[in-house]
Amino acid sequence: MAALTRGQRIRLSEVAPGSPVQVQVQLGGLAAAEIRVFALLLDGQDAATGVAGSSGPVTAAEGEARADFRLDPAAMSGKVLIVASMTEAARAAGRHLGMVKSCTATIGSASFSLVGSDIGRECALILLEIYLKGEWRVSASGTGFVGGLPSMMSQYKAQAGMWKHLEGSRGGGGALPPPAINQGGGNQGGANPG
Repeated sequence: MAALTRGQRIRLSEVAPGSPVQVQVQLGGLAAAEIRVFALLLDGQDAATGVAGSSGPVTAAEGEARADFRLDPAAMSGKVLIVASMTEAARAAGRHLGMVKSCTATIGSASFSLVGSDIGRECALILLEIYLKGEWRVSASGTGFVGGLPSMMSQYKAQAGMWKHLEGSRGGGGALPPPAINQGGGNQGGANPG
């Protein structure tokens, strides 16, 4: 398995030549009830058009939270961010992602790993960016937000109704829809930059 470093960008076809593309996120050392793992769907201007849960619930085993996603690049446009965030209740209690023992996002045959000291006091973290630039590419981001989900969603111009349901949800849904489709009940007018 190829190890990606923070900021590294590669062609998606190099690590996941087929479709659908499997993405898995594992976080060790935090309870699944404290974590939300989801995909943020963006248009061509990096404005949020929706959120999608993992293809199953976020599960916990032996102190590890795990979420799985299935991406269909043929049905996507814009950008998809794979995000891990603390719940607002956990954030209010002083918990943050820097408390994880390990955080690994795997896409196809590549993985991006961080430990708590790599993260700091961030409460929301963009793990991977999957985007179209001539062809589908993946970036190991590692961009964090100390202010948690509200700070991150503000940067991407997301309406509160688009993401508030994540607080009571642990996943759901199937393959990710195209970024122009809103799964969060917010603004239905997202652009489809083709």
